[in-house]
Amino acid sequence: MLFLPVVFMIHDFEEVIGFRPWIVKNQQTLEQRFPKLARRMLPHFLGLSTSALAAGVAFMFLIVSFCSFGAVVWNIPQLWMGAFLAYSVHIVVHILQWMVFRRYVPVVVTSFLSLPYCYYGIRIVSENFGVVQVGIWGGLGLAAMSLALPLVHWFVGRLKVLRQ
Repeated sequence: MLFLPVVFMIHDFEEVIGFRPWIVKNQQTLEQRFPKLARRMLPHFLGLSTSALAAGVAFMFLIVSFCSFGAVVWNIPQLWMGAFLAYSVHIVVHILQWMVFRRYVPVVVTSFLSLPYCYYGIRIVSENFGVVQVGIWGGLGLAAMSLALPLVHWFVGRLKVLRQ
């Protein structure tokens, strides 16, 4: 359980380090291949500094760490399970992004490196939790991620505005 924050940070280091140069380099390709998505997302992403992105990742890291350490300290492994399942879905989404884009995306190397941990974690979850618990805690983890992600993007967007 305590390894999840480590896996999360290794994965997000690739994103923090590589995202800004990648988005600038691939802007035209994104506009050509995905015009609607590019119109909606590129202004936000192009305005993000590496430090703003790192601040958003730090917030998500705190959530993942709280769930992992809380699971151990308070003996509530379901906290870890919710965060782990949300992280696993996050990894699958990144691999799908790479498959759709058909070239390097600055999350794909560590997404593939995360797969053994995700596979092992899913085995642990399936052996130790019932379907109802997985549904409830997995749903809570995904819901928390779905709420936190827009808040994080709003926050890092505000950092962008404050920096100018």
